[in-house]
Amino acid sequence: MILFIYDRQPFSTKCQFCFLQTGFVKVFYNFLKSFTETRGLWKTMLLQLIVIYFWFTTLTNAQVSTPNDFKKDSIRSTFFIMGWTADPNARYELYVEKKNSGLDLPSEPGEGVTATPGDKITQVSSGDDIVPDTTYDYVLFTVNSKNLTQYETSSPDGVTTAPAAPTISGITAVGSDRFTVNWDYTNPTSADFQQASEYRVTYSDGGVASQTKPVANIDTKMLQITGLTSNTDYSVTVVAWKSDVISTDDSASSPVATFNRPTGLSATTVTSTSIEISWSALHTTGGGSASIAGYVVSWTPASSGGSSTEDVTDTSATIDNLQANTDYSITVAAKSTNGGAGTLSDALPATTVFGKPTDVTVTERTSSNIRLSWNEPGTGGCATTITGYKISCTPPHGTTTTGDEASAEISGLNSNTDYNITVAAQSLTGDGDESDLVNGTTVPLQVNQPSNSLDATTSKIYLKWDAVNGTSPSLTYTVNWTPSGTSGSRTDLTTTSANISSLTASTRYTFTVTAVNDGGSADPSDPAMFSTLPNRTDFTNLTRPSTNSTTQIYVEWNKPSGGDDIVDYVVDWWLSSSDGSMTSSGIVTGATTSSYTIEGLTPGETYGVTVKARNSAGAGQPSSSVKHVTNPDSVKNISLTQNSNLPDKELDLTWDKPNGTGDNILIESNSTTSNVTNSTSVEFNISQASLSVVPGNNYTVAVIVYSKEVASKEVHVIANSKPSEPSFDVEASTNELLVTWTAPDGYFDGLTILLDGNNVTEVEDGNPQIIDGLDPYTDFKVEMYSWITNVKGEMERSRTSPRTCKTLPGPPPLSNPDSSLTENAESSTSTIRFVLPPNTFSEKNGPIEYYAVYLAFGVYYWRWFSYSITME
Repeated sequence: MILFIYDRQPFSTKCQFCFLQTGFVKVFYNFLKSFTETRGLWKTMLLQLIVIYFWFTTLTNAQVSTPNDFKKDSIRSTFFIMGWTADPNARYELYVEKKNSGLDLPSEPGEGVTATPGDKITQVSSGDDIVPDTTYDYVLFTVNSKNLTQYETSSPDGVTTAPAAPTISGITAVGSDRFTVNWDYTNPTSADFQQASEYRVTYSDGGVASQTKPVANIDTKMLQITGLTSNTDYSVTVVAWKSDVISTDDSASSPVATFNRPTGLSATTVTSTSIEISWSALHTTGGGSASIAGYVVSWTPASSGGSSTEDVTDTSATIDNLQANTDYSITVAAKSTNGGAGTLSDALPATTVFGKPTDVTVTERTSSNIRLSWNEPGTGGCATTITGYKISCTPPHGTTTTGDEASAEISGLNSNTDYNITVAAQSLTGDGDESDLVNGTTVPLQVNQPSNSLDATTSKIYLKWDAVNGTSPSLTYTVNWTPSGTSGSRTDLTTTSANISSLTASTRYTFTVTAVNDGGSADPSDPAMFSTLPNRTDFTNLTRPSTNSTTQIYVEWNKPSGGDDIVDYVVDWWLSSSDGSMTSSGIVTGATTSSYTIEGLTPGETYGVTVKARNSAGAGQPSSSVKHVTNPDSVKNISLTQNSNLPDKELDLTWDKPNGTGDNILIESNSTTSNVTNSTSVEFNISQASLSVVPGNNYTVAVIVYSKEVASKEVHVIANSKPSEPSFDVEASTNELLVTWTAPDGYFDGLTILLDGNNVTEVEDGNPQIIDGLDPYTDFKVEMYSWITNVKGEMERSRTSPRTCKTLPGPPPLSNPDSSLTENAESSTSTIRFVLPPNTFSEKNGPIEYYAVYLAFGVYYWRWFSYSITME
């Protein structure tokens, strides 16, 4: 059993048996005796038994002893622990009192603290708290059920509490793997108090066993703990110690052991008054709850030694308000969200550069060079000297490095270009700040010889020229001209063309163009000469030539007024139907020539014609347009032939289509035989026609082409129409043919009958014609034709189609039919069967095609029957 104890003074041992016998038992016995004296013997005997039992029990329970394994343990500044093996039949009372306090500990149990083993003693019996560096006496009573007791008292030295606990005054993280613990402690000087001989500092991150570090010098009240994990929370306790007596601890939580040092620190941009730096971002490690809240940038100038800091949240910073040409040492440390500072980075040396030169001035310029001068910058806070100057141009030209003189010439520049120029001093530590921008414009180059941008007019010349190289917005052009001793000028032109007006027609001018900008003027261009156009030309005549009027037009005009530099004339003509889109031109050389024959035209077309004078500037205004229609072309290869299908009704007229164009073709036919005239019109693109005519007439046909009411030359052709075919009929007999006919329509000179293609006879009237002496039973082809003598003096016939006719056969040969008919004859009551003679053939008479049989019967009555029997 273990018990926290109040300390009491020791007292003398007393006999508990006597105490019980003379006290409690005696009183109890007298009570029982008085009670039984009035109640009889049996009651007396009962009382005696009770007394004997109680006495026996009391004597048994009175055998208690001092607690076993009594010890003092865990002596601290404000408590200590008593320990013993507990008796389950007993209770315990503990009394504690300061030594030499003037109070006595009790000699017997009473109203002391009922102690349960393991309780901490936090109060003395006087009511005072247990205090450090103090000696206490104590007494422990063991009391059984009969109130008999044993006790344990303190040794002569009592129990002395440990020194007071140190007070942690602060824990400061000083790196990513260490922090410093500081504490306050006053060691007692009185001999009545326990004095500490050393300190013991214990720390733990909660994940591993605690580690304790001793501090042997009692006057040292701080300890730096190393080997820690960055960004990790630690709990720290500090105790005072002497001879295994440990003070009550003072505990505190450390700040997060700070982060590692940043790396990759570098200067990205350095000017005379600022340094831009950057570094690699840190990442949180360890088990702590803190994170990186930012960074602390520190810088120290070598000249003054005073440091400055700035908190930033990014991994870059710009340090401003620095001195030019000065060395600085720069460090960076991470800052924790719990307020701790990380390990400093390695120091970065950086030197600010020189300030900017002043009063930069352009002193001279050409098309490719600019000369500058300036004032040097101040020397700043270092001994670094200027080694030269760097000159930069925009648009990019590269950089020019010069010596340490405060002037320079930039060469190889583009002409007509605005340059923004800066100057910066150079030193061994780097380039200084650039000066304020100064504008330098190079002079433009000479303009190329100008040319015409558009056709000139009678009073204007349009000039154009190539833009000079360069991009200067101040560039302008000046145009000068000199015509016939008189000069003119146009200035401040911002484009590469100019419209020079109010000039004289047909006059030559000399022009120059000069480029000008803020840098100066270039040389004038080479001169160029251009003329204004001539005035309008007037017509005097427009006719058809006497020859080949289908393809030519003759033109005459007057010379226009104005200057005398006309070189030639241009005659333009075009098809009127094309609205001027098909234009052709003819050039008439010589200023005095005033006529022209237009050739190669299309027959039957309407042409528009203009004339304009031309000089070195081009053609002047054209004259008024005049329209003219060329004669249409005549038809070619005309042919008039008989129509093979209807020879007695039509003539076929064909021709080759005329050249050019036309509206229609008129055909006139005149019969010289019947003195009849007819006319018809067809479209221009048709090349054939059929003429209705009277058969057998001679005709003269005239063909005329018309276009826009203009007629071509007539083309004539002479032809005749064929006579009509006669119609006829033929009747045949055994040896002759009878031909009858009807006279054809129209005119004819005669009619002729043909037998088997040979002329038989000519007929002149409508009487029938007999052709005799023919063979019987023979095919003959009979034809007729009408004829005339045509315009060529030749006979021209209209022949009918042949008609085949066969003459009749002759009589059959004579024979004796009786024998033939009766031979092999058979008869019945109603029929007679007989055999005819065989068929015979004669080229003259022809074959027998059928027989006629005649019968007679009766003696007194004759009757003939005729039967036609086909030959088999």
